[in-house]
Amino acid sequence: MKPRCNTVSDHAPDLGTDAEWDEWGRRDPYFAVITQSRFRLSEITEQAKSEFFDSGRAHVEYVVQAIQRNIDASFAPKSILDFGCGVGRTLIPFARIAKNVVGLDVSPAMLQEARNNCREQYVTNVTLIPSDDSLSTVPSEFDLVHSFIVLQHIPVDRGRLIFRNLLSRVASGGVGAIHVLYSKSNYAATHGIGPAASPA
Repeated sequence: MKPRCNTVSDHAPDLGTDAEWDEWGRRDPYFAVITQSRFRLSEITEQAKSEFFDSGRAHVEYVVQAIQRNIDASFAPKSILDFGCGVGRTLIPFARIAKNVVGLDVSPAMLQEARNNCREQYVTNVTLIPSDDSLSTVPSEFDLVHSFIVLQHIPVDRGRLIFRNLLSRVASGGVGAIHVLYSKSNYAATHGIGPAASPA
């Protein structure tokens, strides 16, 4: 049974299913990534689009510097996997620092927009691949496996499977930089892990 698609509205996007994500990819791809009105497809300017990608570049710099500061001072990834790459906000900056970058997304519309953005920005070392939960289309292991603002849109059980599969793609000596949300303030004693559901 195919998941229901919500229509795009002025509210923050509901990205709980692959079909909803693809709907946003077709209707309002930049706003689906950063929910600020200036990134609406109907309003986005060249300046706003430049700022959108600048934010991706700043994130990539932060990730690499954090790894160099805390894990490996000489870290310089040659291969990178960007899971949930969307329109290429972090994918394109990663392509500036690595030899080979693979972008995964469940949305064909997002992948097409990422392809367009790579072409516009003269990025030629990126491979864009449709994703599934087992990452069956991913060809190899990577020096850096990255995902940012993605897993919070995926149901927990499904996200755990994807998380395990992402970790399996980290090469020996590589690093996984995978963003997850948790409720530290609500469950401080258990480091953000909520209580198990009571049996019915």
